[in-house]
Amino acid sequence: MIVDVISSLSPPTSSYDILITRDLMMVEPADGWEIYNEQLVCVGTPTHVDGKSLSIVRSMPILNITSRPDILPTWLRAMNMKSQDIRSGARYDHNYLAPPEVITGKCLWPRQKSP
Repeated sequence: MIVDVISSLSPPTSSYDILITRDLMMVEPADGWEIYNEQLVCVGTPTHVDGKSLSIVRSMPILNITSRPDILPTWLRAMNMKSQDIRSGARYDHNYLAPPEVITGKCLWPRQKSP
């Protein structure tokens, strides 16, 4: 069996036998099975988040990852917040560029919770 793995933010343009996606809506409920339940959390240095309330996200810049444009809006909805409620920080292409900004205490970062 030949398996092609394609990573894209665009809907598929050709037919497929199996599609694993986090963003496309399925027409029929039976067309989809949850294989992973992603949990999003906002992280920052202990100096900035330990013992602090949710108000910290209103005062610290929050960075965004362009390869996962869904994370910040999803996290904001879960926190019952809007983009106007936060200070927008740096924008990075990929998650691996974000940790140095967070570790140095320059911002907070909504990200996928580690298992």
